[in-house]
This record gives sequence, C-alpha cells and structure tokens, in this order.
Amino acid sequence: MNIISFIWIFLISLNDCKKEINIKQEQNYCLITNIYDENDKHYIEADYIQYLTGDKAIEQAKKNGDADIKFVNGQKKYSIPNDFYIVNDNSKLRKLELSENVKIDLVNNNNFKSDDIKSILEYFKNNYDDKIFLLILNEGKVIEIKEIFTP
Repeated sequence: MNIISFIWIFLISLNDCKKEINIKQEQNYCLITNIYDENDKHYIEADYIQYLTGDKAIEQAKKNGDADIKFVNGQKKYSIPNDFYIVNDNSKLRKLELSENVKIDLVNNNNFKSDDIKSILEYFKNNYDDKIFLLILNEGKVIEIKEIFTP
C-alpha cells in the first residue's frame, strides 16, 4: 500500500512539474500600410499577401494572365519579372501590436545602426512604403519584421 501511494504521489507531482509551453507562432507575408503609436504601444496595419516564387509564382501569374510569354526554340515559355509574384485577393487591413522587443530586419539599412527600439521605429516609419515584409507573430503580437528583398 505504501509503494502504491508513493508512486501515485510521485506521478501527480511529476505531472504538476511538467508545464507544457504552447507557443502559437505564425508567419505572414504582408504590405504595411501604416505604423503608429496608440496608448503607449506600437502598432502596424498589415495587408496580408501571398508572396510566391519559382513555379508557383509562374503558375499563378499564368492563371491571372500576368505571365510573360517567350518563345524558345519554337516552344512557349512562361516567366515573371524578378522571379516573384504577389497575390492579394483580400485587402483586409489588420491592426497588429508590436511586441516591446520587436526585431526589425531591413534589407537596406546600412546607414542606420541602433538597438534602441524607438529609434528603429522612427527609421522604419519612413522606410516601409512599397516593400514586402514577413511578419512573425507570437500569440497575436508581432515579434519580428523581416523585409523581403525585391529587385
């Protein structure tokens, strides 16, 4: 009886010690339409898009009538400029809060070096138009913004 009680207590305590961390991360490509502060928090407005490359991009561009057509050795070949294609079937804007230590990775920020989030956001507010970004969210907050290089 004592051994069964001991095993039972051991299993219960082991279960209590074993906390499962469930991190809900998601990634979305987007265009950013606005960056602003509200109630001492930083927000962006994001328009989610599909950012396609390679064969998927060409197939979607063909479906939408946007693919370039070339003839090579008498055969029809399809292509797209710069090997990427953007689909934006839903232009819904999403208001997303930035985490306090959001990481912002911009392609061309050679002239800007800072670890101060306020300085980074000020720079970012003037350098987001017409660019594609990958947002990484954790439990609904943006924890990372990566600019996607586009020629």
